[in-house]
Amino acid sequence: MCKAGLALDPALLVEAQSTEQAGFEAMSQLLARGTGFDALFTASDLIAMGAISALRERGRSVPGDVAVVGFVDNLLKLTAGEEAESTLIEPQLIVRASCGNAPR
Repeated sequence: MCKAGLALDPALLVEAQSTEQAGFEAMSQLLARGTGFDALFTASDLIAMGAISALRERGRSVPGDVAVVGFVDNLLKLTAGEEAESTLIEPQLIVRASCGNAPR
Protein backbone atom coordinates (compact mmCIF):
# COMPACT_ATOMS: atom_id res chain seq x y z
CA MET A 1 0.00 0.00 0.00
CA CYS A 2 2.81 2.37 0.85
CA LYS A 3 4.45 1.85 -2.55
CA ALA A 4 1.15 2.77 -4.18
CA GLY A 5 0.91 5.92 -2.05
CA LEU A 6 -2.04 4.61 -0.04
CA ALA A 7 -2.20 5.36 3.68
CA LEU A 8 -3.41 2.83 6.22
CA ASP A 9 -6.77 3.90 7.65
CA PRO A 10 -7.15 2.68 11.26
CA ALA A 11 -10.95 2.97 10.90
CA LEU A 12 -10.78 0.02 8.50
CA LEU A 13 -8.98 -2.30 10.94
CA VAL A 14 -10.90 -4.69 13.18
CA GLU A 15 -9.36 -7.51 15.20
CA ALA A 16 -11.08 -10.90 15.27
CA GLN A 17 -10.37 -14.39 16.52
CA SER A 18 -10.42 -17.11 13.88
CA THR A 19 -14.09 -18.04 14.18
CA GLU A 20 -17.10 -17.45 11.96
CA GLN A 21 -18.94 -15.63 14.78
CA ALA A 22 -15.96 -13.33 15.35
CA GLY A 23 -15.89 -12.53 11.63
CA PHE A 24 -19.59 -11.68 11.71
CA GLU A 25 -19.13 -9.43 14.75
CA ALA A 26 -16.03 -7.73 13.34
CA MET A 27 -17.79 -6.98 10.05
CA SER A 28 -20.80 -5.66 11.95
CA GLN A 29 -18.48 -3.28 13.85
CA LEU A 30 -16.81 -2.16 10.63
CA LEU A 31 -20.12 -1.49 8.89
CA ALA A 32 -21.37 0.46 11.92
CA ARG A 33 -18.42 2.85 11.58
CA GLY A 34 -19.74 4.01 8.20
CA THR A 35 -16.30 4.04 6.56
CA GLY A 36 -16.56 3.05 2.90
CA PHE A 37 -14.67 0.06 1.54
CA ASP A 38 -14.95 -2.34 -1.40
CA ALA A 39 -12.56 -5.14 -0.41
CA LEU A 40 -11.78 -7.18 2.68
CA PHE A 41 -8.72 -9.24 3.58
CA THR A 42 -9.14 -11.61 6.52
CA ALA A 43 -6.69 -13.75 8.47
CA SER A 44 -8.74 -16.93 7.96
CA ASP A 45 -11.53 -18.47 5.94
CA LEU A 46 -13.69 -18.72 9.05
CA ILE A 47 -13.47 -14.97 9.63
CA ALA A 48 -14.22 -14.41 5.94
CA MET A 49 -17.30 -16.66 6.11
CA GLY A 50 -18.68 -14.71 9.08
CA ALA A 51 -17.92 -11.38 7.42
CA ILE A 52 -19.72 -12.49 4.24
CA SER A 53 -22.77 -13.44 6.30
CA ALA A 54 -22.81 -10.00 7.95
CA LEU A 55 -22.41 -8.25 4.60
CA ARG A 56 -25.22 -10.23 2.97
CA GLU A 57 -27.49 -9.72 6.00
CA ARG A 58 -27.13 -5.98 5.43
CA GLY A 59 -27.85 -6.20 1.71
CA ARG A 60 -24.28 -6.05 0.41
CA SER A 61 -23.34 -8.20 -2.56
CA VAL A 62 -20.20 -10.35 -2.36
CA PRO A 63 -18.18 -9.95 -4.57
CA GLY A 64 -20.26 -7.26 -6.32
CA ASP A 65 -20.06 -4.61 -3.57
CA VAL A 66 -17.24 -6.08 -1.50
CA ALA A 67 -14.52 -8.51 -2.59
CA VAL A 68 -13.52 -10.88 0.23
CA VAL A 69 -10.28 -12.84 0.65
CA GLY A 70 -9.59 -15.39 3.39
CA PHE A 71 -5.89 -15.96 4.07
CA VAL A 72 -5.91 -19.64 5.04
CA ASP A 73 -7.51 -21.06 1.91
CA ASN A 74 -7.76 -24.68 3.05
CA LEU A 75 -8.55 -24.43 6.76
CA LEU A 76 -11.80 -26.37 6.57
CA LYS A 77 -10.17 -29.20 4.58
CA LEU A 78 -7.30 -29.44 7.04
CA THR A 79 -9.60 -29.60 10.07
CA ALA A 80 -11.53 -32.41 8.38
CA GLY A 81 -8.30 -34.38 7.88
CA GLU A 82 -8.35 -33.94 4.11
CA GLU A 83 -5.37 -33.07 1.94
CA ALA A 84 -5.16 -29.35 1.27
CA GLU A 85 -4.06 -27.92 -2.04
CA SER A 86 -2.05 -24.74 -2.32
CA THR A 87 -2.23 -22.12 -5.04
CA LEU A 88 0.04 -19.13 -5.44
CA ILE A 89 -1.69 -16.15 -6.98
CA GLU A 90 0.51 -13.31 -8.20
CA PRO A 91 -0.85 -10.14 -6.57
CA GLN A 92 -1.50 -7.05 -8.65
CA LEU A 93 -2.53 -3.63 -7.38
CA ILE A 94 -5.34 -2.15 -9.44
CA VAL A 95 -6.01 1.49 -8.63
CA ARG A 96 -9.70 2.17 -9.12
CA ALA A 97 -11.66 5.40 -9.16
CA SER A 98 -13.55 4.12 -6.09
CA CYS A 99 -10.42 4.53 -3.97
CA GLY A 100 -10.05 8.20 -4.95
CA ASN A 101 -7.14 7.68 -7.34
CA ALA A 102 -8.81 7.79 -10.73
CA PRO A 103 -6.35 7.62 -13.67
CA ARG A 104 -5.66 11.05 -15.13
